[in-house]
Amino acid sequence: MAHPISISDLRYWYVAIAPQNGKTRVYEDAVQAKDGVDRVSDFLGYWFIKKATWASKSSIKANATSLKKFYSFLQEIGLIDKDDLNSLKETISEEMSEWLETLERYDDPSIEDLSDVWGF
Repeated sequence: MAHPISISDLRYWYVAIAPQNGKTRVYEDAVQAKDGVDRVSDFLGYWFIKKATWASKSSIKANATSLKKFYSFLQEIGLIDKDDLNSLKETISEEMSEWLETLERYDDPSIEDLSDVWGF
């Protein structure tokens, strides 16, 4: 079953996780794309909010959609298994509201203590 993904999405994710010496860059640690399936919460719920100046509710949702398409493609070509893909989709579904709330806290100028933003 083919999952439509635009050339724009592919370019974005290729640049975002382009291989560097056989590994992809995911902020602190380099991991291969196939191994990044369990890092979606770190990416969308922390790194993207903190580092992407254009982070918004719509961009978090759009990135989640693109990641689902990208990892569906990886599953179709055999780089990840169906359980990993289902886990990614479940994580996105279950944690999206928290990521959006975190973004609101991060953008709230009245919150000065970052531990109030991230909860740690």
